[in-house]
Amino acid sequence: MSAIPLPDAVDTLVVGGGLAGLAVAAELDRAGAGDGTAVLESGPDAGAAHNRWAHDEADAQRRWLHPEHDPHTWRPWTTGGPEFAGMAALRRRVGGRSLYWHGILLPIEPWALTGPDWPAEIVHDLVGSWQGGPGLYERVNAELAAWAGPDATGFAAGPILRIGDYTFTEVPKAIRRHPRLPRRWRAYTPLDHWTTDRGHGSPPAPIHPDSHTVGVLLDGDRAVGVRVRRGGTETDVAARRVVLAAGAIENARLAVQALSATGGFTEPALPGLVDKVDQGFVVACAANRLPGEVVSLARRGALLFTPCPDGLRSNLFLNIRLNAAGAVLITVSVMGEQHRAESGRVRCLPTGRWPWQTTVTTPEGPKDRALAQEQQAELHRIWRTLHVHLNLPPRALAFDPGYATPRSAHRLTAFDHIAHDAGPLPYALPRGSQQHDAGTTPLGTLLDGDHQFRDIPGLYVAGPSAFPRTGAANPTLTTLALAKRLAATLAATSASATSASAGALAAV
Repeated sequence: MSAIPLPDAVDTLVVGGGLAGLAVAAELDRAGAGDGTAVLESGPDAGAAHNRWAHDEADAQRRWLHPEHDPHTWRPWTTGGPEFAGMAALRRRVGGRSLYWHGILLPIEPWALTGPDWPAEIVHDLVGSWQGGPGLYERVNAELAAWAGPDATGFAAGPILRIGDYTFTEVPKAIRRHPRLPRRWRAYTPLDHWTTDRGHGSPPAPIHPDSHTVGVLLDGDRAVGVRVRRGGTETDVAARRVVLAAGAIENARLAVQALSATGGFTEPALPGLVDKVDQGFVVACAANRLPGEVVSLARRGALLFTPCPDGLRSNLFLNIRLNAAGAVLITVSVMGEQHRAESGRVRCLPTGRWPWQTTVTTPEGPKDRALAQEQQAELHRIWRTLHVHLNLPPRALAFDPGYATPRSAHRLTAFDHIAHDAGPLPYALPRGSQQHDAGTTPLGTLLDGDHQFRDIPGLYVAGPSAFPRTGAANPTLTTLALAKRLAATLAATSASATSASAGALAAV
């Protein structure tokens, strides 16, 4: 998409051209409100090809696990420890992380998607009924299963693998496989609404690349637009509604700046930043010694899961694939919900000019340490079962002190060329590395039931930063479901004219 001039004023301005922002804009377009919407993306338009479609497996894995090899890596914050460093970063380009994710669609578990954390009306819309029909989870799953077609996995699958007393099913994934290169695929992205899946009709909402939103403009306590830095020049764009969809930390920065201007803050910081507690191990196996069902799963790169026992706040995954040497790699991981706490904070340094310098602090709390120890006990248990089931040597699984460092990315790729039995090799991902950051602008407290800031009318939030709790699940299904919900709210009150916003902006 070519660069087009920034508008003077729009009805709805979406800040962030990643999965959440594009999903909101696409749904607004489908509802007939696209001509009053615009999307601002900090990064360039680098094409719509998914990382796993455009690059071979080794290069794609390197760009994901070692983001320093990706030219679109962007980390607009500082941190004093391993958390939210290393692998943790935004992907600053049109499409954002939607061009890197693996298509996984899991709902937030009932033990986490409940009050008092989640508002009852939103829980009802997600899992019960929405607008007189199926709930949002059911609708999004149906839409993405139809999009994926025969390549869809896990949407209606029963048990697929039993190992001891573990029963695994296939993870629901919205992917399409490359017609000529079987090891390449792409996951769904709402950017398709602007490209491959676009039908006839009016043009979709314009996306403005290389347009960095440095701050939200206010008239009193109401949002009336944003200030955009583009090519060294700052421009004010008026809007009746502004939707923050720039990721949990960038959303927090923009919210801190705006809330500080209203006088509602005693300090320029937001608590509650979380990621996942994720660790596991990798084992390599010669294919000729494994059961046929396991080799068959490896040939198609299957991802399986089962919920962990009650109280562990985690899911157990098996990623079974062939490596470059023809060995079967089994990556066993436990991904769980980090406890939301005051100590996980996004703090800004107020200055005379936006954007304010942002610092992330996420010290590991005692509850997180306890969860990590419980996860390790579960990993020991699955390893004892796995090596018996697969007739592997009973090597020790040892979680040495260095396994939970940024070096985990190298551990995950170390087995890509091993042709013999090896492992288990443990790893752990520091907080932020999963790029499931969430919780800084939660529904029910900072936001009302319409996804709008209680203290700043006209300012809304999309994406995981609005999650009061994340559960153990990957966040994308909930992100897409809530984007549909927010877009319906905005479309119901869409305005065809923006002169009132422009007038308010002139007075700022």
